[in-house]
Amino acid sequence: MPQPTEWDLETDVLVAGSGAAALTAGVVAAADGAQVLVLEKSELYGGTSATSGGVIWIPATSQALAAGHADSPEEAFQYIRRWSNGCRRTAG
Repeated sequence: MPQPTEWDLETDVLVAGSGAAALTAGVVAAADGAQVLVLEKSELYGGTSATSGGVIWIPATSQALAAGHADSPEEAFQYIRRWSNGCRRTAG
């Protein structure tokens, strides 16, 4: 399919990507009355949540603790590190 050479469109909020955070930002902006445009480069909507079973993981929250799922930011970091080839944490 040929790509357009020109595109002229105005919007209040441009959301790049359609992951959970991006779509949340778009919905909140639209609920506040903004004209929102979401652009996604992938064939699937949803960003990484489209390939993660639609689950969003936010570790060490009071809601998780109340539901009996105690964890800590350090445990979350250790879990991610295990699955990311042992990348080193950097200060910043």
